[in-house]
Amino acid sequence: GTLTNVTFSGGLQQKLERGTTFRLLARVRVAFLNAVVYRNRGTICEAPLQCTPSLNSCPFEPSRYSCHLAVRLPDNIPKGVYSIEAGLYSPDGAPLLCHVADVAFA
Repeated sequence: GTLTNVTFSGGLQQKLERGTTFRLLARVRVAFLNAVVYRNRGTICEAPLQCTPSLNSCPFEPSRYSCHLAVRLPDNIPKGVYSIEAGLYSPDGAPLLCHVADVAFA
């Protein structure tokens, strides 16, 4: 697959406890098609994030972070505009963050 680098930054206003989960979803929009081409879910404490300041162990303390994640996408992804959905959920399932962004692959 193709290695794609995802970089994001922001301020964390509350502590992220062990058991906090994330969900990443990529959908392609071509004509009337809205198909999921990538899906990933896991616990934030086990995610292969590289952040500044460093996230060495859970829980993650409130601070401003800049993070990098390498994602391997399938080679057969068609060119087009993709909707990327990222969600972060507390250990009891309450939503902490939801972000949607459009990305074009040419």
